[in-house]
Amino acid sequence: ADNNVTPAKIAEGTNGQVLTTNGTGDVVWAAPASSSIPTGTSGAIFFSDGSGGLSDNPTNLFWDDTNDRLGIGTNSPDRALHVMGETRSTSFAVSSGTAALPGYSFYTNDDFNTGMFRAGPDELAFSTGGAEAMRIADDQFVGIFTTNPAERLHVNGNIRADGSFLSTDNVIGTPDYVFQKYYLGTSILNKNYTFSSLTEIEKHIKKKHHLPGVKSAEEIKEQGFWNLGEASRINLEKIEELFLHTIEQEKKIDQLKTENKSLSAELQSLRKDMDEIKALIQNKN
Repeated sequence: ADNNVTPAKIAEGTNGQVLTTNGTGDVVWAAPASSSIPTGTSGAIFFSDGSGGLSDNPTNLFWDDTNDRLGIGTNSPDRALHVMGETRSTSFAVSSGTAALPGYSFYTNDDFNTGMFRAGPDELAFSTGGAEAMRIADDQFVGIFTTNPAERLHVNGNIRADGSFLSTDNVIGTPDYVFQKYYLGTSILNKNYTFSSLTEIEKHIKKKHHLPGVKSAEEIKEQGFWNLGEASRINLEKIEELFLHTIEQEKKIDQLKTENKSLSAELQSLRKDMDEIKALIQNKN
């Protein structure tokens, strides 16, 4: 159009005309061909399809002036920006949103209450069905069905795993200090550990109603949680102690068997001697 499009030239146009060029290259106003304007598009702005004419080809831009909507790849946008196809951007930002209406949701089946939203400063949350299901707090702690996670992963509810539980926490290590203390008299793994006899354990249970080295129900309640890693170590510690006590009892049983066998032999000898003494007395009589 260059310099031929002047204010005066623009003022010459009438409603329904388009600004174009004639066969000699002059800029003129003209009525568009009926096939060039899509039907049912009152108040819309069309863009060139690249061939010099107007088009409602869905691959073009479409501005719906009536509803202030822009369509890319569609001539019937139902949002402020409606893209029919994939998009690419170096950055993307949306409003914070809420659990009921996430800032990032899904168009399919109008599922607008499922998606991602900003739960607070530096906090990211996910909702399904309009309710918050998971949150990543500003300290990178992740909470499932809790808005205030207290650990790297905090689940408010039951947990099920169809595989193994693996941990690198050294608290869960095997308590070999039990055997070291028993056989060597000391342990370099746990210098504070003490191996208790069954008599000592019985006294402790009668007095405190829980095993030595195991937290009481009141302590666990006050603590507010059950440490599975610590519990695993303690359970194995008690199993090892049971084995040692069983070994001790087995040795005592074997010793009693030997003593019983010896006593039985002595008893048989005494019976034999008594029988001989009875026989002598009877012969003398």
